Amino acid sequence: MSAPPSLTVYVVRHGETDSNLQGIIQGHLDVPLNDTGRSQARLLSQSLRTVPFTRAWSSDLIRASDTAVEVLREHPNVELTKDVALRERFLGQWQGKSATERHAASKSDADGLGIEPPGELRARLMGWWSNNIAAYAGKAEAHLVVSHGYAISILLQSLIGDGTIVSAPGVRVGHLPNTCVSIIDLGADGRGVLVKHGDDSHLTAAHERALDNVAEGDA
Repeated sequence: MSAPPSLTVYVVRHGETDSNLQGIIQGHLDVPLNDTGRSQARLLSQSLRTVPFTRAWSSDLIRASDTAVEVLREHPNVELTKDVALRERFLGQWQGKSATERHAASKSDADGLGIEPPGELRARLMGWWSNNIAAYAGKAEAHLVVSHGYAISILLQSLIGDGTIVSAPGVRVGHLPNTCVSIIDLGADGRGVLVKHGDDSHLTAAHERALDNVAEGDA
């Protein structure tokens, strides 16, 4: 008997921006990809070119939507839906400041700065999941979701925390580098398995190929 169909969800962090490089807090600031970020997105697109995507969502912030657009160059028949619910956490008056400035501030300094409470962020992301992904659970489809580092971390932690998904053996939730891919297989009951987390091997492979080319040129 064949295994029941499952929905495969590819959750991707956007490519690098100058603010990422400089340690500047972005939140809802609409910062574009830098040259490295665009290159990362192209490498990601190549690595996902054989995935049969049927639906795609991204945050409406340009660093996420441009990453998604690059991936979908290999999938011209898939329409991208931009959704504010997939935005990064809103960080109020910390946005545009350095991470060093934020870490130097005391907890009391953060009060009244208009920062989105963690519970509201969690509710926003889980609501999006329920309204958009859960409806397709168990269908033999592949969906692309492009969002932001902290938002993805909270989404995955929340899905694990409420039992919606479990991590496959050996898969640990941790750092999410730019253009990394996390993959969830979701069954018809809406529950699933996190089979990959924070994978940026497409960048490593490209770097190794470049080193090989240099070595061959020096030979």
